[in-house]
Order: sequence, then structure tokens, then C-alpha cells
Amino acid sequence: MGFLARVVEALTGRRGTATAVYEVSRRTIYSPTGTTTAVGESPAVPLRQLLEVYVKDPTARAAVDYLADQAVGMGFYTTAKIPEAKELVDEFCEQVGLDEMLQATAREVVATGNSFWLKVTPERLESVRQIPLTNVSRIYRRSDGTPEAYELSTRLGRVRLRAEEVVHFRWNPINNEAFGSGLLRSLAEPLTTNAGGQLDERMPLYKMKAIMQQSMILQFQKFSAPNELWIFPNLPARELDVEREGTVAWHIKNMPPSGARWVTNQADADVKLAVAERSRGFDSYVRCLLDEYHLGLQTPVLRLFLERGFTEASAKVAASFAERKVVALQRFLKRVLERQVFWPLVEQAGFDAREANVRIHWGQPVRPQITVSDMLRAYELGAISLEELRHMLMKSGWELRPKNSKQESTKISQNAG
Repeated sequence: MGFLARVVEALTGRRGTATAVYEVSRRTIYSPTGTTTAVGESPAVPLRQLLEVYVKDPTARAAVDYLADQAVGMGFYTTAKIPEAKELVDEFCEQVGLDEMLQATAREVVATGNSFWLKVTPERLESVRQIPLTNVSRIYRRSDGTPEAYELSTRLGRVRLRAEEVVHFRWNPINNEAFGSGLLRSLAEPLTTNAGGQLDERMPLYKMKAIMQQSMILQFQKFSAPNELWIFPNLPARELDVEREGTVAWHIKNMPPSGARWVTNQADADVKLAVAERSRGFDSYVRCLLDEYHLGLQTPVLRLFLERGFTEASAKVAASFAERKVVALQRFLKRVLERQVFWPLVEQAGFDAREANVRIHWGQPVRPQITVSDMLRAYELGAISLEELRHMLMKSGWELRPKNSKQESTKISQNAG
């Protein structure tokens, strides 16, 4: 088995044919900071960390899933000027399960700004397979900034793939970085501040939100049931031993949480609730943090499900804002698919990619509304046969009985006249 074939098996758990792995040269590599380096570029925030935020933070996951579902959830269809090219692309899409791959790819792109597909093989494209985000560690670039190699971590160790062997969905690269930037980066990246000449670092927003939620749980556990102060004047000291069975202190400690009653002959006996005085004013801080978090997710539609008071007009504005984001994501996915997957696939079959003009469209194709008059007119002009006409009428809801074809033809012609 070839080396890259073993890499494919290590990444996907399945065997596949592929070409030899590219060995990166020793020349300097482009860096967006203006310097040159031969160690490659890593993402500003580890992709594994971004995926952890997506999986464990319900708000972040809801925003990512909403945008991804709006972009690719309705499915797709293809068009082409050459029918054979369209048939070739449709068979390829069905073979690789492109619809399912796009569901996962859209989520990775929205969340992290990146998604990677492995071409099997790049010289003659036979299939594509999704590379786990956590396997991609570095990207090496040429001096002009174009990708040269991708470094992957697999069960076989670190390997490098040529840029031609990888389809990289690189969305919203900041400062021409090698990796893209998704919605969760702003929530997961710390911010360096300079207060009074002293450098400090503000923790990421997702950590602040997690700490706030954990503090709420601790406060609930601590203050949901008030402490009690039991007062028995002149009670002997031996009755205050909580470890000694039968004492007053022992009975109080082991009292059930509800339904307990006490009888005493002490006139001044009393039970007081010791409730800690807590500071007020945290509501505005919590509100500010959650507002920043929702702004970072760029999905105002979520607020429609969380808060009251939204008018129909404000709901439409929120929906239109999200729609623009969805359209931008659809255009990005469309261009990458057409240029890096469809075009090579069509060209290797002997077609001219520009002449074939294979395009992907989101949603379902719009079918024209055909009336009965249109069907009869098509039959009169000879565009469809009598059998096709009967089939179309039956699909329209007509209950037709089998009749002699000659009689039917005469009857239809008379009605049309």
C-alpha cells in the first residue's frame, strides 16, 4: 500500500488509492506578518478548541447550526450546458455523498472558518473525503502566499500533503492568514489590553460566560436553602455536641428537610433564618456579557426565541441580517465547489469546463406550472404522445380509464377543434 493510501486509511478508516506524499522544500515560506518562516502557520485559535466550544456551548451551537442549515439544509441541484457533463457531476455527487458532506462542511466553515477535503486522487479525481479539522496542524505557503503543503497529524505521525491534494474551504481569512476565521474565533480568542502601561489579557468570552454560569450554580447551591440559627437559652453544654446521639444538636443536624416539629418548655426558644445579604446590580453585567456573546455569533434571530418584546418589524430586520450572512456563505461554498471539484472532474472527462458551465444551485429546481390547455396544445403540436398526455393528466388528478387508442385520439381531436 502506498504511503498516502495509508494516510487516507488513517484519516478515514478506509482504504483508498492516492499519489505519493509531497515532501516540502527547504525554501522560505510566506508569513502574513511580513517575515519568512519555514515552520508553517498554525491557526490563531486551535481548531480543536473551537470545536469544543461548538459542542459544549448551546448558544454557540445553535447559532452555527442555524446559519449552516439555512445555507445548505434545503439541498442543491446542478445545471450544465452539456448534458453529459451534468450527468457526470451528478453521479460523482451521489457517489461521494456530497449532500451529507456539505452539511458537515457548512458547520465547520461557520464555526471555524475552515474545512478540508482530501482529493482521491488529485491527478484523476475519483472521490473526495473529509479531513477531520483536528488533524490539520499547519499550512506551508510559498513566497507569493499560495498554499504549498498541509501538515496533518495522523496515527502514522505527521505527514504533509501537497496543496493540489487538498480542497481548503478558507472563509474570511484575516490579514491574509493561511487559515480562515469563523464565528467562534472572536468568542475563543483572548484580548490583550494595555491599562496604564501594564499589559494584561482579557479572557475569552466563552470562558467568561462559562464562569458566570458556574457561579450561578454555586450561588444557587449556597443560598437556595437558608441557614438556620437555633436558640435555646440556658441549654446545657452537653446538648450542643452534634456527634453525640440523642442531644438537641444531634437531633437538629439529623432533622428531615420537611415535616419536622419540635416541642420545648423553654419560653425564649427561637429559630431564626440566617440569610446572607447578597450584592445587587449583577443583572446589568450579565446582560452586557450575553449581548457581547450574541453579537459575536452574528445571529440575531436567536434573540427572537429568548426574549419578549420583539415587534414584527424588528423580527424582519433580524431575519434579513441573517439572510445576508447565509447568502454570502452560499456564494463562498458554491465557488469553491465549482472551481476545485466540478471543473477538474469535467476537464478530466474531456470536456471544456467553461463550455460545460456546470453550476450548483441551492434549493430545489422550480418546476413550471402546466395547465390542461398547455398539455392539449402540446399534444396537438406533436410535442408529446397520447400516452404521455394521459400520464400527465393522471398525475394532475384525472381519473382515466383504459380506452381504445384510436377512439381516444379522435375524441381529443374533436374536443380540441
